[in-house]
Amino acid sequence: MNLNFKVNPEKNCIKYVKAHNENKFSNHSYGESIVRGDYQDSLISILFNTNNLKNTSFILNEFLKKTKNPKNIQFCMKIDNDDQNFVNEFINILSKYKFNFIVLASPKGRGFVDLWQWVNFLYKCSSKKSKFVMNISDEMYIKQKNWDIKLEGYIGVFEDEIFRLRTSVFKNRNYTDLYECGYAPDTTAIYSRKYLEIQGDFSPCFGPDNGQQFVAYYLSVLNLPRHYQFSRDLVSEGIDFHGQGTNIGLSESQKERRNQLNLLLWSNMFRYENQNLYFKRARKIQIEILKKKYKNLQIKNIGYKYLITLKINNEHKVIELNNYMPKIKFIIFKLSKMDFIKNNTGFDSIKIKGYFITLCIFFYKKIPFKNYKKGDEEFFKKFEYFSKDSKLYNFFDTNGPIVTMFKSIYPNDKTNFIFFIFFYIKLFIFLIYFFLYHLYNPKAIPQTIFEVLKKIFPLKRVNSHIFFEENEEQSERIILKGD
Repeated sequence: MNLNFKVNPEKNCIKYVKAHNENKFSNHSYGESIVRGDYQDSLISILFNTNNLKNTSFILNEFLKKTKNPKNIQFCMKIDNDDQNFVNEFINILSKYKFNFIVLASPKGRGFVDLWQWVNFLYKCSSKKSKFVMNISDEMYIKQKNWDIKLEGYIGVFEDEIFRLRTSVFKNRNYTDLYECGYAPDTTAIYSRKYLEIQGDFSPCFGPDNGQQFVAYYLSVLNLPRHYQFSRDLVSEGIDFHGQGTNIGLSESQKERRNQLNLLLWSNMFRYENQNLYFKRARKIQIEILKKKYKNLQIKNIGYKYLITLKINNEHKVIELNNYMPKIKFIIFKLSKMDFIKNNTGFDSIKIKGYFITLCIFFYKKIPFKNYKKGDEEFFKKFEYFSKDSKLYNFFDTNGPIVTMFKSIYPNDKTNFIFFIFFYIKLFIFLIYFFLYHLYNPKAIPQTIFEVLKKIFPLKRVNSHIFFEENEEQSERIILKGD
C-alpha cells in the first residue's frame, strides 16, 4: 500500500455551503472562495468524516439541544459522492439545522486510509474567523448544556492565542513517553486557530489526533527540565464528549482488516521522517511563542536551525535551536521500544512475547491473528514456545534454573535477567544496522564520525538565556536552552 499517496480535492469534489440563516446549500468547486463559508464569524469549526446519515442527524440534534448559540457553530464534513441520491438526501436533511455548514463531497477512493487527508482539507475550508477548531468522529457528541458559553471563557486565556484545550477521557494524563501519544491521544482536543495556523494543518500523515499529541509532547520536552514553559495544554472543565471509542459498529472481519491497516499506518507514524515533521511543528510553535512574548528578538531560520539573537549590554548573544530531530537518537529510542505489546498498546504482557511479536511484524508486516495465511504456520508455531505454559519459557522464568542461578550471584535482582539479555540483543541489532547502513552508504562515514566526536567533545559553548521583565514573578521567567 502506497502510504505516500496524495488525495487531490480538486478532482470531482463539490463544496456545499450554507450559513445558519439560510435554508438551502449552494454548490461550488473545492478551491472556490465563498465569503459566507470561508469567513463565517463562528466560535468553533467542528470537522468530521462520515457516510452515516443516522449518526450525523443524532450528533447534530445533540449539539442543537446543548448549544446556547447554534449560529456560532460551524460543521465541516466530508462525505462520499459515489451515490448522488445519498448526497441529495444528506444535504436535504442538513438544510433544516440552523448551524453553519461546509460539506465536501468526493469519490470514496481508498476510504479509511486517506481520511486524515480530508481532515486537513476540511480545516483549510473552515471559517478563518473561527476562534477554535476540533476534529471528531461521527460517533462523538457533547455531554454538557451551554458548553459553547464555557468555551467562550477560554478566549484570551493566552495573549498569543496559542494553546489547545484537552477534553477527552485522557485529558488529565501526563505523557512521559512518545509511544503513549500513539495509543492514548487526546482524541477530542479543541485547538485555538492560531495553534493550527502555525502548523499549516492537522497532520502530515495518519492520524490527526495522534499527530497533534506528538506535537504537544515535543512541545513540552523541547526545553527540559523546564518543560512546562512551552506546554500549551489546558484541561477543560465542563466540556466533555460521548462516543470516544474506536472500531464501533464494525464486524469481527472488519475489525481484523482495520487492525492490519492501523498497523501499517501506525508504523508509518513512527518513521523518522514523520516524527521529524512533528518535531519541526513543535519547534515552530515554540518560536512563535517567543516572538509574541519578546518583541525585540531577532529570529532567523536557516533551514536546519533557528538563530535567536539577543542584544545584552551592547553585545550580541546567539542561541541556536535545532530544527530537526537527531536521527541516531531516534534510532536508539526505537530499539528501546521493541516490546510491541507494552509500547504500542499500553497493555502489560510477557516481555518475551512482546519482543517476538515485534519480530513477527518486522518480517510479515502484520499482527499475528488466528486466521493467518497458509505458509505462515511454521513461523507462528515458534511463538507458541514462548507462552506461559511452555517448557522453554519456564526454563527462563523467574523461578526457572537460569534465573535461579543468576539470583544466586546477584541476590537483589529478581526479574531483570531476561531483560538484561534482550538489551544486548537490541544493542547488537543496532550495531549491525549501523554497520550495514555505512557499508551501503560509505559517504556518510565522515559525517557520522564528526557528529559522534562533536557530541563527545563539544566544539563550542551552548548558550542559554533567562528571559524576564521587571517585577515579573520568578515562576513566569523563561529559561531558554540552546541545542
